[in-house]
Amino acid sequence: HKSTQASLTMRDISWALHSDNKEILLTMLNSSLKSWERAREYKISYWAKREDLVKKFEEIAKLEFTKDDKRNPSNCTIFYLALKKKHILVGLWRISSGHPDQQKLLKFLSNDFTEPRWRTAALKNAFVLLSKHRYMDAASFFLLANSLKDAVNVLVKQIKDLDLAIGICRVYEGDNGPVLDDLLTKQLLPQAVLDNDRWT
Repeated sequence: HKSTQASLTMRDISWALHSDNKEILLTMLNSSLKSWERAREYKISYWAKREDLVKKFEEIAKLEFTKDDKRNPSNCTIFYLALKKKHILVGLWRISSGHPDQQKLLKFLSNDFTEPRWRTAALKNAFVLLSKHRYMDAASFFLLANSLKDAVNVLVKQIKDLDLAIGICRVYEGDNGPVLDDLLTKQLLPQAVLDNDRWT
C-alpha cells in the first residue's frame, strides 16, 4: 500500500471488492487507518466486508474521540450512532467534563428515542442544526431519530462525503437495506454513467 496519500482509483477498489483476501488487505492497512480521513482515502466503505467495516467504525470512533489529544465526543457521535451504540456515547459525554455542551447533551441523550415525542425532538434539533450549517451534528441527530435517509442526504449533499454515507448505510442497515439501495441506484450509478466511469 502507498505510504503517501492513497491515490486509489475505482479500478483498484473494484479489485479489492472482488478479492478473496479482504481481511489481509485490511490488516495491511491497519497502521494507516488512524482517522476517518485515512479510511476514506482507502475507500473501505466500498469493499470491506460488513462485519469488518463495523469493527473499523468502532476503532475509528475511539480514534476520533481522542483526535488532536482533545477528548471530544462530537467527533465520534456519527460513528457510535451508526453502530447503534448510544450508551457508549453517553459514557463518553459523562467523562467529558470540560465540554461546554456536556450537561445539555447528557440530559438529551438519556431519553428513549423510540418514543415518538423524543424522536420528534431529535428531528427538530437536526433541522435547527441544518439551518446553522452544523451539518455533521445534523446528520447525527437524524440518526438519533432513526432517520437514516435524512442523515445520508446531509452527508452526500452538504458534507459531500459519499464514502461516509455508504459506510453508515452498511453499518446501520446492512448491505441490502433500502437507503443504501436508493443511494447507489439514484445517486452513485447515474453519476457514474454520466462520467463514463465503468469501474464505479
